[in-house]
Amino acid sequence: MRAFADGRSALERIQEVPPALVLLDLRIPGVDGAALVQAVREGKRRAKATPIYVISGAIDAQSGTEVAWGERVDGVFEKPINFPYLLERVREYVTAGS
Repeated sequence: MRAFADGRSALERIQEVPPALVLLDLRIPGVDGAALVQAVREGKRRAKATPIYVISGAIDAQSGTEVAWGERVDGVFEKPINFPYLLERVREYVTAGS
């Protein structure tokens, strides 16, 4: 797992070496979360398929990912974060992807 202080450095790394999963807060310095999602999805072919999960207090997770993001993100976690639930979802994804 890697953490980045701003969107620009995260985007550069994602495009260089696509991770297994991106967990992204929408409010980050530099490139905002929505712009980062768009750049990954429109960027290099390897990075395009990277699963992206968004964390935000500005989105109602119950409304569904499709309403807010179309097919650009794979899931939404609403703040405040329920960390046990978040870890369970990430483990499920990692296990399924193995």
